[in-house]
Amino acid sequence: MPSADGDNKHNQRILIRWALLIAAALFVGLTMVGPGHALKNGTVGPPLALITPDGAPVDLRAYANKPLLLNFFATWCQPCRAEIPQLNRAHETMPGLNIAGVLVFSGTPEDARRELQHWGIKYPVWVSDDVTAARWKVEAVPVSYLMDPSGTIRWSAQGGVDTEDIRSAVAALH
Repeated sequence: MPSADGDNKHNQRILIRWALLIAAALFVGLTMVGPGHALKNGTVGPPLALITPDGAPVDLRAYANKPLLLNFFATWCQPCRAEIPQLNRAHETMPGLNIAGVLVFSGTPEDARRELQHWGIKYPVWVSDDVTAARWKVEAVPVSYLMDPSGTIRWSAQGGVDTEDIRSAVAALH
């Protein structure tokens, strides 16, 4: 019959194995989310199926005349809220650039409309479905992609951006 001390050591070994397994899974999971999994510069952006917060479909052909900065964000994301003044400033001071917010993980368009009315966003905001967010590899927000007029991604940033980051990225297009 095994001793109580033997049972304790066996239980400790099992506990240690589980702790190591969980730690390894967390490490792998955390390293999968980040810049290494963003869409690569030089690739054409995947299709977008977007609607306005009012439910109207978005026609991206209207934005093909100049570079487009897509900023994927969520209403519950504090870093997303913090970068809005920077994006507003870029929208107001960079007439050669289209900027659009793409709302992800938002619930219904009504939820989005109600939440966004208090944010002071001055650029267009579109609502994304989960499939579009997955195609664009949006695993964490905020994430921004700058595309040239042909739809090719030329710059991306995970985490908040500021006006100077955007200005430098646009200048590099020319």
